[in-house]
Formats: sequence, structure tokens, C-alpha cells
Amino acid sequence: MARSIFWITWSRGVLQLLTFATSLLVARILVPADYGVMALAGFWTGMAGILADMGLGSAIIQFRNLDKREIDTCFWITMTLAIVCCAALSLSAPGIARWFAVPRLAAVLPVLSLVLPLAACRVVSDGLLRQRLALDRVSQAEVISTVVTLPLTFGCALAGLGVWALVIGSLVNPAVRSIATFAFAPWWPGLRIGGARVKEVVHFSLATLGVKVMWALREWGNTLVIGKVTGQVDIVGLYSMAEEVALLPASKISTVVNMLSSPVMAELQTDIDAMRTAFYRAVRLTAAIALPASAGMALVAEEMVAVLLAPK
Repeated sequence: MARSIFWITWSRGVLQLLTFATSLLVARILVPADYGVMALAGFWTGMAGILADMGLGSAIIQFRNLDKREIDTCFWITMTLAIVCCAALSLSAPGIARWFAVPRLAAVLPVLSLVLPLAACRVVSDGLLRQRLALDRVSQAEVISTVVTLPLTFGCALAGLGVWALVIGSLVNPAVRSIATFAFAPWWPGLRIGGARVKEVVHFSLATLGVKVMWALREWGNTLVIGKVTGQVDIVGLYSMAEEVALLPASKISTVVNMLSSPVMAELQTDIDAMRTAFYRAVRLTAAIALPASAGMALVAEEMVAVLLAPK
């Protein structure tokens, strides 16, 4: 636990600073329309990614003693769903582009959908690491993928690739992270599927899937509505960048807390009082940092945008 907290604390802090700095530099090079196209494409790949994951990563953390055959089944379910969703998005990309009146989506969405199988590769391995509270390994995989992705994205932006710089970064990050996660987790998928607890695992994962879908609609629904109602991709880009910066304190803190709290809650699942105490502690920690940080950003928003993101 101590090793995990140490790695999460320093790696997340350093990575967030590097990511934020690189994002600001890239934002000065690209135009709002590039971020608008990426935001619209990201809505569909994000929703498809949640459906492909099907909550099986959370189920692996929750169920402590799954055998090899049951874990292999989770992997093949996830990979099959990811490939199906990737193919569905590729085929429907022209129709989605016409619906939004954004022709570039027809070219961007099929390529960006490749993120689904790339990310699905690590769902089981990542779940096994989190189940054992080996969050130092999870953090190390994130460090490796981020260190590779950030300079590549910035270089592509400098080369004038526009929205494709964001697409390339979005593909390279999960690919490198999946490779690192596989290297850290002592598991490789086999061809045998089935098992006595598969039905129970799937039932739990579907309940988790419902929660995640509702959360995603709440988080990303604004982008979908703005893109359809306004029909102007540059407005979507301005909104998505503003939302990302505005929610920065809460999103970064809650990500760290959630990474640690999920396996801890699974470990304490038979002790309701301990779970309640851990939950309240997590809420207090998140609020104590996010609320004053968000209030401070609101007070200096105009000056902050001018300094960090430039007039455009």
C-alpha cells in the first residue's frame, strides 16, 4: 500500500504537469476546430470503449479468486466486443459525419476507433495488478506511455498535422501502456474459456456497465448536444478545451483517489464500517483539494486563459 501511494503520488504529479504543459503548447499550435473534431470523435470512441470493457476490469478487482480459465474468458469477451465496436464505428463514420455536418469526422473516426482493441488488450492485466494493489506497476505503465506519447504529439503538431497529431497521440498512448502492462502482469491469455463463476462475473460487470454508461452520458453529453445544435466544430473545440481546464483540479484528484479506492473497497467488501470510513475519507480528501483549487481558477479565469492559451 505504501509503495503504491508513493508511486501514485509522484508519478501522477509529474505526469499531470508534463501533460498539462504539453497540452498548452499543442493548443497554441492547433486551432479550435481540431479539438472540436477530436471531441466529437472522442464521444463515440469513449462510449464504445465503455461498452467493450463491459465493466469486466472492475469485476476482476471485485472477485478475488478467479481461476485462469475464467480470467481468459474475460479477456476474449473484452477483445471481441472491442473489435466489433471498432468495426461498427468504422462503418458508421460517414453517417455520423453527415449527422454532425463535419466531413472530417468520416476520416478521423475510423482511425481513432483503433484505440478500442489497443486499450482492451490491457483490461485483464490492469485489473489483476489493481486487484493485488500493485498500483506502482500501474503507475509505471502510465509513466512509460506518457513519456513516449507527449513528445510525439508535440512533434506531430509542429509538423503541421493538425487534428492528426491528437489522433496519433491517442493511439500511441494505449498501445505503449498495454505493452507495459502485459510486461508487468504475470498473465498471458489462453484459448480455454468458460468457468463456474463466469455468469456471476458477467452479471456484476453489467451492473457496473450501467453506472459507467450513465456517467459517460453526463460527462460527454454536452459535447454531443453542442456539436449537433450549433453545427460549428470550432465552438465544440472551444467548449471542450474550456471544460478540460475548468475541471482540471477535480478530475486529476479524483482519478488518483479512485485508482486507490477501488481495490481497497474490494478488499474491505465484508466490513461495511471500514468501507464507510474509507469512502468518507476519500470524499474529504478530494473536496479539500478540488474545491479551493476550482474557486481560485474561477477568480483568475480571464487572466489564466490569456496567459496559458493565448488570445485564440
